This record gives sequence, C-alpha cells and structure tokens, in this order.
Amino acid sequence: MSRCRSFVHPNFIEVVELEEHLTTVTLQRKMAEKDVADVLAILEDGCDLSEELHSGSDLDIPSESGVSNES
Repeated sequence: MSRCRSFVHPNFIEVVELEEHLTTVTLQRKMAEKDVADVLAILEDGCDLSEELHSGSDLDIPSESGVSNES
C-alpha cells in the first residue's frame, strides 16, 4: 500500500508568499494613485483661487506699511 505524504514543495510556498506580497503592493499602488489624484485636484483648485487673487491685485488695497498698490 502506498502512503500519502503531506509534502509541499518549497517553491510553492514562495509562490504563495509572492502572490500575497503582490496583492498587498497592488493595493498600496491603487491607494497611492487615488491620493495623487486627490492632491492634483486640490492643487488645481488652488491654482484657480490663486489666479482669482492675482487678478484682483490691481485693486488699491492698503497694506500694513501704508504704501499704496498703485504705481
């Protein structure tokens, strides 16, 4: 009669560990891509605000030094 042995090839264990690592890294990459998209959206919104503030700089607004913005 033949005996059934529980034997797992060492390469199989390495493959399973690599697959788990790949899954983790893929999830981290997706999260990083989402974070980058969020930051870019914030920066784009900030650029719009900056342009609005810059376009309004022609107004005569008194500064702390009391010097006018007019040339």
